[in-house]
Amino acid sequence: MASTVVPERKTVNGLGERLRARREALGLTLRALGAQVGLSASFLAQVERSLANPSIESLQQIAAVLKVPIFYFFTEERAPERVVRADGRKQLRLPDSHITYELLHPTLSHKSLGLLIRLGAGDHIHPIRLSEPTEEWLLVVAGRVQIRVAGETYELALGDSIAYEGWELEGVTALGTEEVVLVGGMTPPAF
Repeated sequence: MASTVVPERKTVNGLGERLRARREALGLTLRALGAQVGLSASFLAQVERSLANPSIESLQQIAAVLKVPIFYFFTEERAPERVVRADGRKQLRLPDSHITYELLHPTLSHKSLGLLIRLGAGDHIHPIRLSEPTEEWLLVVAGRVQIRVAGETYELALGDSIAYEGWELEGVTALGTEEVVLVGGMTPPAF
């Protein structure tokens, strides 16, 4: 995975600022980035100035072109800490659903990625096509889910787990009426 180099001349915190810093570090113009992700340079300029927000799908495409995990845009570069408090996790909330991804690592500088994933009743996770191959696993810590992997459908309940290659995941659906909580891991951290 490409390193997530941020220029040291200034602290970069917001999504737009981090996007601009990474784009400039790779020597890409707004027009070149826009051509690769199917967005206009003017829209990307608005995102960089925090005047507009890209959809989660667009952000996934931008992250792939910039060779960073999607959480790169939501984490601050700071001195690494060992402990991530439950109320201090970085979160990515998907629009029009109850799906939330919580980062379990203090930074993205690790060789793996740990996530806590929450789904509301009936929520469905569509697979994210990542820029590189990954090995992934999920553990159900609350609720029940249906997971489709490599053409096979599995129903998992409390305590069940599954492992797969990232490209094999076809979808995850929350079953029942209660919140589903999953703990998952990914190597390398490409999300």
